[in-house]
Amino acid sequence: MNSKRKSKDINSHLNKGNSMVSQPTLFDEKITLPQLEQLLWKAADILRGAVEAPDYKHYVLPLLFFKRLSDVHLEEYQEKLKKYGDKRIAKEKFHRFNIPDGCFWADVRNVARDVGQKLNDALAKIAKANPELEGVINRSDFNARDRLPEDRLIRLVEHFSRLKLGNSNVEPDVLGQAYLVFGCTTSDILTRP
Repeated sequence: MNSKRKSKDINSHLNKGNSMVSQPTLFDEKITLPQLEQLLWKAADILRGAVEAPDYKHYVLPLLFFKRLSDVHLEEYQEKLKKYGDKRIAKEKFHRFNIPDGCFWADVRNVARDVGQKLNDALAKIAKANPELEGVINRSDFNARDRLPEDRLIRLVEHFSRLKLGNSNVEPDVLGQAYLVFGCTTSDILTRP
């Protein structure tokens, strides 16, 4: 069975009643740092005019991290499903971070309105399930429409939906370097806007 066929079979299996679904992507191979930098600047372009430039990082980076968490979790799920052949084991075991049902990237993406509230709720639940992420993943208010209009948020979500950010697509150090694109230091990442 070729790789594309196998991936399609797993994805169609996941799409049947499981909240973890794959998104169509533009990048199925490894993403390089220059490619990621370009994608981050395009995300900044989406915010331009609606959000102050120093605040871009408060929206772009948590979304990037959330997408990464979802994609890694889905990738781990698919690997464990293949290895053990049991959906329950694949869903409940062997994940670095716990993502509660209804809190995956696809769950947020599939909301038609009040996307910011759904995103805030999902990130809060993820932080509650993973205390080490408190204040990191849920530090921005995506529902503050006076600071981030919903149409821009939807465009950002769609922009990042084109990417696969699992371990097979992005080296961890590339994501770490991506934070530097916005001139972030560790204290910037941990500071609330």
